[in-house]
Amino acid sequence: MIRKLLFFILYNAGFPAIMRRKMVNDKEIAVLLFHRISDSSDLLWPAMPIKSFEKLLLKIKAKSEIISFSDLTTVKSYPSKPLIILSFDDGYVDFYEHAMPILTSLNMKANHNICPGLIDLKTIPWTQILSLYLSCKISDNEPFNKLMSIEEHDAYNEKKFIALCMVLLKYDDKERDELISPLLHHIPKEKIYQLMNWDQIRFCFANQIEIGSHGYLHRNLLQVWDTKELENEINDSSIKIESEIGEKPKVFAFANAMGNEESKTFVLQSGYQFTLILMDKLLKWHPLLPDEKIQVPRINISRSDWREEYLRSLGFHAYLKQFLKII
Repeated sequence: MIRKLLFFILYNAGFPAIMRRKMVNDKEIAVLLFHRISDSSDLLWPAMPIKSFEKLLLKIKAKSEIISFSDLTTVKSYPSKPLIILSFDDGYVDFYEHAMPILTSLNMKANHNICPGLIDLKTIPWTQILSLYLSCKISDNEPFNKLMSIEEHDAYNEKKFIALCMVLLKYDDKERDELISPLLHHIPKEKIYQLMNWDQIRFCFANQIEIGSHGYLHRNLLQVWDTKELENEINDSSIKIESEIGEKPKVFAFANAMGNEESKTFVLQSGYQFTLILMDKLLKWHPLLPDEKIQVPRINISRSDWREEYLRSLGFHAYLKQFLKII
């Protein structure tokens, strides 16, 4: 409540206008990262409520210019309003059900990065399986709990959940899958999120949604050096997307925003133009050549308070962190 009051005061004190002016003066682009847009959520991986998402987009549309990644090669001079790109990861069906009607009604472009292998397997990323297990399980997986030092009555918050994810990221994909997959049997079926199918993705693509790759199976490429695995995660995902929508993706978003140097090089060599990896920073604009390849930072947007997220989308939080480091 105190946090919400603080951002209500900051919003009404004119800070959005200050941040918009700073973005224009500094020629910066905000690339906003969304995941789920839904009123149904779990405690450890909260979705952005539909009404908050709509209010945020209405405010962004009124005072900013919304572009796509492809548009970056056509912008020859920075406009008088901030440039913003809307970006989504994972391919949840609530994007089709809740976000698309809002985006369409506002005539707004967006990017959505999907995992073709997960779509075909009809399963969700392991991080979401874990969050659902910890927040709404109906029974315990004792071997997993013992290995991860999870006590029966442990209360997990977002910070503890992220810490557990970091532990699991140290496992290779096969070991982690063997640990995570059985957790699905301990989660109520109605609680398990669904991904879009290919028909829904094609509809999005036909309506101003730029489809990118989030890896074939959402693998953690911080740990993958094997050429065949890199080829599957990076090249095969591109081939599969192109076969389904008829256009080769230009965008590759690293799962968990992580990749080692070899995987980053592999992405650059695989024909993607935009690599999404860094978080919570604004992108410095410059005239982009048609075939120029760049890494793009994104700002994670997920809180239910649209005023705070509007300030976040203008770089307020990123600037504050930078300022606090200086002093």
